[in-house]
Amino acid sequence: RGNDDKYEQGVRNVTKAHEKSKGLTMEDRVRSRKRSYRRPTQKTTRRSRIRTPLRSPLYFQRRRDEDSDDYEYYHDDADEPFWVTVLKVGVSLLVICAIMFVMGVVLWSSEQSSLPFFSSSEKEKVEEPWAGIGTPHTEGDVVPISSEDPPLNSIEVEEEKILSQMVLPNFKLGNASETDAFALAEKFLPGQETWSKKKGDLMEFLKTAHNVRRIFADNYGGENAARFILEQGLTTFDKIDQTRNESSSNQVPESILHLARRIKDARNTKRKFVMAFTGSSAAQGRGNYVNDSYPMLLKQILGDLMPLLGIEFEVRAHAMHAISSFPMGWCLDSMIGEDIDVLVWDFGQTEEGNDKGQGFEAYIRRAMTMDRKPMIILRDSQPSQPRHTLLQKYVDMGALVDPVAVSVDSAVGPFFELRKEANNERLPDGLEEWSAFSGPPGGAGQTRKNMSRKHHELVGWILSMRMLSAMELVSADILNRKEKLLGKENVETKYGSRGVLPPPISEVDETKTLPSISFGVQTEGENDWIMNPVHCRSTFTPTVHGSFEDIVVSGTTATDIELHKPRGPMFYNSAWTLDLGTVEKKERQNAKQWDNFGFVDSKQAFYGIPLSGPLRLFLPYTAGDVDVSAGAPASDFFRTLVICGVNEIRSNEECNMGEDVSFLVGGENAKGVDAIEAVGATYYGMKICYTISIPEGATLSTRKEMEDATEKEEMGTRGLKGGRLSKKKVSSNLGLPLEITVTNTDVKWKNGACSISHVIWEQIHET
Repeated sequence: RGNDDKYEQGVRNVTKAHEKSKGLTMEDRVRSRKRSYRRPTQKTTRRSRIRTPLRSPLYFQRRRDEDSDDYEYYHDDADEPFWVTVLKVGVSLLVICAIMFVMGVVLWSSEQSSLPFFSSSEKEKVEEPWAGIGTPHTEGDVVPISSEDPPLNSIEVEEEKILSQMVLPNFKLGNASETDAFALAEKFLPGQETWSKKKGDLMEFLKTAHNVRRIFADNYGGENAARFILEQGLTTFDKIDQTRNESSSNQVPESILHLARRIKDARNTKRKFVMAFTGSSAAQGRGNYVNDSYPMLLKQILGDLMPLLGIEFEVRAHAMHAISSFPMGWCLDSMIGEDIDVLVWDFGQTEEGNDKGQGFEAYIRRAMTMDRKPMIILRDSQPSQPRHTLLQKYVDMGALVDPVAVSVDSAVGPFFELRKEANNERLPDGLEEWSAFSGPPGGAGQTRKNMSRKHHELVGWILSMRMLSAMELVSADILNRKEKLLGKENVETKYGSRGVLPPPISEVDETKTLPSISFGVQTEGENDWIMNPVHCRSTFTPTVHGSFEDIVVSGTTATDIELHKPRGPMFYNSAWTLDLGTVEKKERQNAKQWDNFGFVDSKQAFYGIPLSGPLRLFLPYTAGDVDVSAGAPASDFFRTLVICGVNEIRSNEECNMGEDVSFLVGGENAKGVDAIEAVGATYYGMKICYTISIPEGATLSTRKEMEDATEKEEMGTRGLKGGRLSKKKVSSNLGLPLEITVTNTDVKWKNGACSISHVIWEQIHET
C-alpha cells in the first residue's frame, strides 16, 4: 500500500507539471480533472470495457472513479429480470412437447390404420383382442367389434384406403368352398333374425362367429377373395362317406365331420380341447414378437369362441429355431403331453431336403399312438408333394381321418401378380406390408426363410376358419338334435389303438432310420405293425411333464444358476454343466433388451469334458404288471437307446459323440454306437443323435442300488468328483443304469464340449 501511495503521488506530480506547462489556470485545471474522472453513464458490455494493467497510471484513476459518488456500476446479470428468463425457457419446452405429442399421435394413428384387426406391441401382450364381441348392439344388427363409434379421422383414413385399394376380380371358387365356414353357416345355421329372439351362449356363439367371418372377409378384400385364399391355402384329404346318401343336401366330407365330433366330445365330457404346435423357426414366430406368431393369433381368435360352446380351449406351443422332427417326435409326451386333440407339424424349414418324407411319416406314426390320436395339420411354405401323397395314402388306408395341409404362398401369389399388373395399387389390408416383421429392425431371425407378421396372421386365420367350420357343425347339431348331423359320435379304426399301425409307406433302412423306434415292428403272421413304448427326457424347456433331472443320479452342476451367467473351467472341471451353446447365449444376450421377444423356450443342455467325470442316469422301466426283477437281462426289456446332443453350429474341433464318448449300459460297455443319418433326425446334415445298442450282459437294477453304489464310489475313491448325488426320487423301481463319460482328452470346454440334451429309450412291447 505504501508503494502504491508513492506511485500515486508521482502520477499527481506528473499531471500538475503537464497542466502547468500548458499555462492552464487553476479553474481550468479543476474543470479538466472533473471531466476526465467522470465515467460515462451509458451501459457497455464486459467485452467492450478496457482492462487497465495494474502498473498503469490510469489504474489509480479508474479506482478513484469507482469510489466517486457519480460513478454508475454496471452488472451483466441485470440485463433481464429472472422471471423473463423462466418464461422464455418454459415457453420453449412447451412448444417442443407439443410438437412431439402431435408427431406421436400421427405415428400411432398410422400404425393402427395399417392393422385392421391385430395390433402389435413391442413390450405388452395382447390380452383381449376380442373385447366387445358377443354383446348386442341394436336389435337385428351385426355386433361390432367395439361399441364405441370410430373417430372421424379413422373414418377418413379408411375411406382413403378404399379409394386407393386395388379392384379385385371375382375369383372362381372350387368344390372345397362348398364346405367352408361361409357355406356351412349359410346352409345349417339360422339367420340373424333368430339371434335377437333367443338368448344364451349358443346365440352369442352365432353372433361372434358371424363377426369372425366378417372380419376375415374385410381383412382380405371381401368374401369372394377371402374364400379364394382359404380354398387355395388349405388342402384337405377326404374319402367320400359311402354310408351316406350322396344326393343328400346335407352331404359334408368326413374330415370336417370327424373334427366336429372331436369338438363335441370335448363338450360332452367337459374336458379341455387342446391344440399343440410343434416346429422350428416358422412355428416359433422367429423375427417377431411371440404374440404375433400364428399359434398365439389362433388362440386369440378361438379363445372366446370355444367357451361359448361350453368348451375350455388350450394352446400348447413348443417350437424352437433350427430343430427337426426328431428327437422332438420321440418326446411328444414330455414336451406337449398325451392329451392332444390337434397336432401341428411345422418342420419343413429344416427338412426341406427330405424329399421322401421319412421324418414326417415317422412323426405322424408316433402321434397316432397318443391317447386321442390327434388330428394332423401339416404347415409348409410350398406344397410338399411327398408329404401330401403320404397323408392321402394314410387316409385311404383308414389310418387318418381328418388331416389338412396349409400352404400360404400358393394362396397369396395371385394377388401379388395382380398388383404388378395394376401398377402396384394397394392390396387388401391383410396382404399389405407382407414382408415386414413385428420385431425391432435387425432382430434375430428376420430372414426370407422365416415368416413375417402378416404371413403368421394369414396362417392363423386359415386354421381358425377350418376350426370354425367344425364348430358351426357342432352348434347346428345342438340346435337340430333330431337330424343327428354329425352321425356317429366316434368313428373307431383299428389303427392307433394299443400302438397298432399300418405298414410304413417310406422305405425302411435299418442302418439309418431305426425302424423299431421310428416306424415300429411288424407283427408275426399279420400285415400290421406295432409301435413299442417310447420314453424321453429332455433338457429343453418348457415341458409338460418329465424333467431330465428326474433320471439324473449324479454328475451334474450349475442346475440352479441362471443360464445367462458365465460358466468357465471351474464348473466344467467338476461335473457336467447345464449351459447354453455359444450362438444361443449370444442371441439371448442381444434380445435381452426386448425381453427375448416374449419367448420362454430354451435349448439348454448338459456339457461335459474329460475332467467332468461320468454322468450317471437311471432309465426307469414302466412295465405295468410284467413280472421282472433286478438282475434280469436288459435286452429282454429295452430295445433301443438314443442319445442326442443339442442342435447348434459346430466346428471341426468340437466333440464327436460317436468317437469321443463312452457309454456304460447296465454295467457293460456299449460297443455299438452309430449315428442316425436319416433326414428329420439331423441338423442341416450334421449328426446329433446316436443309437446305443444294449450290450450282452447288461442287467436291470433299482435306482436305490445305483445311488448307493455311486455314493460309495464318489465318497471313497473319487471324493466329490462327478458332481453332487441326486436323491430327488429314491425308489426301488427297476430300470437301466446308464453312465456317460468323455474319454477323448483333446475335448476342451473352450473349443466345444460334448453335449447331452435328449435321452430316449424304447422298451419291448408289453404284449
